[in-house]
Amino acid sequence: MLTGAFFADTALAPDDRDKVRDGKIELKGGEAVDLRLTAPQAPATYPLKCTHFLHAGFGMKGKIVVD
Repeated sequence: MLTGAFFADTALAPDDRDKVRDGKIELKGGEAVDLRLTAPQAPATYPLKCTHFLHAGFGMKGKIVVD
């Protein structure tokens, strides 16, 4: 899950907006999604995490850094 704050600070391409619901992108195993966006102007770090049970413990977490 990318936090809602990231998407609030980001301009998504109109065709990609329906891929994000409530600040989340839901994917099944082996799936991928591409998003076209304009990153925020101000430098920031946004957490990236999977909210499914035990997934973060198996390494499904990270961050997005905007320089």
